[in-house]
Amino acid sequence: MFLLGLLMQGQFFALTSPSYLERLGYLGELGVGLALPMAEFFGYAGGNPFFVSSDFGTAFLVSAGMLNVLVILDAYDIGLGRKP
Repeated sequence: MFLLGLLMQGQFFALTSPSYLERLGYLGELGVGLALPMAEFFGYAGGNPFFVSSDFGTAFLVSAGMLNVLVILDAYDIGLGRKP
């Protein structure tokens, strides 16, 4: 999903934004792990807001991170025996 978000030229959120929703979007993108800093290292500075699928790309970037967080929480619950 993260690669699809990059291909659709999704935008990265910033933690220093005054908007609370953009800060939450940044925390959602952090769930991706090393893919986010690697994309920034290789020169992806965010998307083109005038590109047709930029909004979908941004949603894919955030949802990829949130799905990773859900998988981690699910594995934690299985490890503790709370979930069969």
